[in-house]
Amino acid sequence: MNKLDEIFTDLSVLVVLVVVAFMASVLLTIYSKVALNIAPDIGTAIELTLEEVSVVFQSLSNVVSSI
Repeated sequence: MNKLDEIFTDLSVLVVLVVVAFMASVLLTIYSKVALNIAPDIGTAIELTLEEVSVVFQSLSNVVSSI
């Protein structure tokens, strides 16, 4: 049971790090698209970011399902 607890602890730390990195990348994407006037409308920037978010979540789910 101790080994199982270690695995879950390591996995939870990894998940937290992935979520933090993901949120940072989303914020940077929105900021860069708005700041550089690639998408001056915030709705367009969020829409583009949501498409990228769905791709990231799909790849994460593929990784998790392969484990």
